[in-house]
Amino acid sequence: MKIEKLNLTERKNNLSTKEISYYIEENHRYANNYNEYEEYEDVYQNFADIAKQEGFIKVEQDFRNIAEIEKMHGDRFSNLVQGLENNDLYQSLRTVRWMCLNCGFIYEGTHVPSQCPVCSYEQGYFIRLNNAPYTTEEKQ
Repeated sequence: MKIEKLNLTERKNNLSTKEISYYIEENHRYANNYNEYEEYEDVYQNFADIAKQEGFIKVEQDFRNIAEIEKMHGDRFSNLVQGLENNDLYQSLRTVRWMCLNCGFIYEGTHVPSQCPVCSYEQGYFIRLNNAPYTTEEKQ
């Protein structure tokens, strides 16, 4: 499968709603062909079962742990796609905390700035703080 690389940095202000919808659909199609949940439910579980049958208990546990990681990847991807589709990836109806994944700056508001006021990275580097890795923020 050939994935077209889109230079959004140069075109981000010129993309039409139709183009954005097209790229969301293309990403859905790609995700369906490379299914993280399939790896979680089938692939790594089968690897683990074979390792167990062959007496490799540590390898079995490793494969089961990797399966859990693949499920987390699938959940994260689904949440991001849902945010894009609902137009709430970078905005919220209520005040929330956002984190820049480049520098760690925490911003509080109903939407993220167009760029980080600390490191100047673009809005795409912000995620809701409760989705950020390595924080002490309580997950909601």
